[in-house]
Amino acid sequence: MEKLNTLSDFKDLKERLDAGREPDRPTIIIPAGTCGQASGANDLMRAAKRAILARELSEKIRLIITGCHGFCQMEPSVLVEPGRTFYPRVDTKGMAKIVEAMAQGKVVEELLFLDPATGKRIEKQDDMPFFKKQARTILARSERVDPIRLYHYIESGGYVSLAKVLEKRQRENLEKMAKTKELSQDKLDATSSQTILRKIKSFFGLG
Repeated sequence: MEKLNTLSDFKDLKERLDAGREPDRPTIIIPAGTCGQASGANDLMRAAKRAILARELSEKIRLIITGCHGFCQMEPSVLVEPGRTFYPRVDTKGMAKIVEAMAQGKVVEELLFLDPATGKRIEKQDDMPFFKKQARTILARSERVDPIRLYHYIESGGYVSLAKVLEKRQRENLEKMAKTKELSQDKLDATSSQTILRKIKSFFGLG
């Protein structure tokens, strides 16, 4: 990760990450929480990477490894974006079929979730009984964030609130001091930037 020296650096990075998003790019999302790994998610990761490389699809299909999505009994599972297609209890052979289908813009019908109440296949995760009535907040973000990739966290809003709070609080405090004529406006602006920079550096462990 590039070094951030000022609050402006952070804002610029966030803007560049937002501008570089590819929301329409086919993406394989494999949950790899404790439940997922215990059920075989690590094998799926390797199978997905092999299938993508073997078909030379690295520039077309993206692979993201995330934390748990909440439906532990259906692990190892695969979520395909942007269509929200959910595949439960996927094995390595099924993973290869999913990659092949994605390359063709198709869905692997036989691997979709089978609703035990209706006996019908359900394609989209959000239409499944388990997810349908949920208002997902924290876990919804886990579908977009690879926990070892800080940029993923920043893309989904990480540290933005911290930056806003620091900027607002320091400005308010320094404005109060300026009103008592302890600081000129020039010193106010300079001190505000320096104080915010120190807090940001301290939070990110930049010294």
